[in-house]
Amino acid sequence: MSRGRKLRESDPVEVTLTGMAHRGPAVGRIDGQVVFAFYGIPGERVKVQLERRRKKLLHARVVEVLEASPERTDPLCQYFGACGGCQWQHIDYAAQVRLKEEVVTEHFARIGKQPVSIDAVHTPSSPWEYRYGCEIALSREAGFRQRGSRRVVEIEHCAISHPLISKLLAILNEMIRDGRIPDLWGRNWVETRVIPQGGAAKLALILEGVRNVDLEAEPELGAVLEALATIPEAASVSYRTPSGRVEPFAGSALVGIKLMGKTIQFPPGAFFQASVEMLPLAISRMRELAAVQSDETVLDLYCGVGIFGLFMAEDAGHVIGIEVDKQAIAAARQTAADWGLRNIDFWDLPAEKVIDDLPAVDVAIVDPPRTGLDPRVLRAVAGSAPSRIVYLSCEPSTLARDAALLQEEGYRVERLELFDFFPQTYHIENLALFRRGEPS
Repeated sequence: MSRGRKLRESDPVEVTLTGMAHRGPAVGRIDGQVVFAFYGIPGERVKVQLERRRKKLLHARVVEVLEASPERTDPLCQYFGACGGCQWQHIDYAAQVRLKEEVVTEHFARIGKQPVSIDAVHTPSSPWEYRYGCEIALSREAGFRQRGSRRVVEIEHCAISHPLISKLLAILNEMIRDGRIPDLWGRNWVETRVIPQGGAAKLALILEGVRNVDLEAEPELGAVLEALATIPEAASVSYRTPSGRVEPFAGSALVGIKLMGKTIQFPPGAFFQASVEMLPLAISRMRELAAVQSDETVLDLYCGVGIFGLFMAEDAGHVIGIEVDKQAIAAARQTAADWGLRNIDFWDLPAEKVIDDLPAVDVAIVDPPRTGLDPRVLRAVAGSAPSRIVYLSCEPSTLARDAALLQEEGYRVERLELFDFFPQTYHIENLALFRRGEPS
């Protein structure tokens, strides 16, 4: 019997929770050993069921609350605790925001080796029904996966997602029940994007899988695509091939997303922020912090479909957008042409392959993946000598790490703002302005 098996079969253990870890669990100690307790709140006395041991750390979930925090609240969603999509529905929303602030400042102190103050925290009008994108897993049911598991939890309504996503979940489950979609054993999923189009909204759907979608080898997936194409709200249905390319199946291969009175061309499969309500505010704050002048050059690294660079082009003399996704870059070029912009260029290359060719710039915008900036890329950006770096990050630990490296290159954090793109979860978007001084 494995050690993990023995842990799960052991009796619940009492623990007092003293803090909150970044990825969702509260923290306590059992016989001097650190335990991460999911669904707990700092200050509570609870009983936890031990689940597994990793690198001398215990992972557990709260099974009984002996002394509850005044910040504990009843989860709105009936699936909370089974579905792994939310971690903090049991915490009052104001407390969620405070905990996220504490986590960010702790990361900067511990990893970034520098104290920071958070200058502003931006929250949505509602902490519910804000998500415009998700991945819906297909098995004997349609839904989301359990925390730490590949098992699919059947979901008919998602409290944090746009109502159109909940409607799609109900439709997919009906299709599975009546045989239009076979049991795919959780190996495939539908990447779902709600497309705001003025007062209406449509869906862009992509069928993906563990090995992506090979229609010759798995002809049953063709039937799934045909079923998806019958959904009235689907503006486009595509699939991701084994090579990773997104191929259209039905509808448009390029859809327009309405944002701040303009239309952004979006190819299904490209990255786009999940919180469309908060995105305009983030764009506005980035422009204000960057304070780009009409004679300045802006670098937009990891630009995706070009959103930030496109809006910066209205202020700048010249903008260079860099992105590895060729379909995203093609869409960005189309948007620039639609807007009549002639002062923005897009390079469809990995950031790591342009580090020797970066020109001198006045402002750099970086929106890297969760892993943050590769040190070589970071030093290349610093070497292009921008006076300001505007860094948007979805991962405070890697932002703090990069802040320490940027400090070595002569940049200091001048302003740090948080955007709660993801209420009910531990995720937080971070916007930092770095200004060039003297190397440390």
